[in-house]
Amino acid sequence: MQTTNNTQKEQTTAIPKSVRTPITVSWVLFLVFLLVSIIYYFLAQDELPLFYTVATKQDQLAPKLFLFIFPLVSLLMNIVHFFIFKSLHKFSAILLRLFIGTTIALQILLGFALFRIIFITM
Repeated sequence: MQTTNNTQKEQTTAIPKSVRTPITVSWVLFLVFLLVSIIYYFLAQDELPLFYTVATKQDQLAPKLFLFIFPLVSLLMNIVHFFIFKSLHKFSAILLRLFIGTTIALQILLGFALFRIIFITM
């Protein structure tokens, strides 16, 4: 049995319980990308083939500092999506779950790109 205090507290929070876990997963993915980038930064060669789909070999290589593009994009995505999410939280729960699911899917694609570059250079 819920007390009125717990019900009021749940209503005042900006994030419903049904989507707290996916939002946490999104932030954990960002932290994993950041940790992997930091660790690999010290192990990597000076130039990495970040743009490996470009036709000329000279344009494929970038300084290893560019490896931090992936966690930066992940962070920006989380922040922007969080503000969009706060404005959408008054709508249906299904819409919120679809939106956060899209966020996680984009994070996973970003992770695939990061790990692809790491495996290319190993």
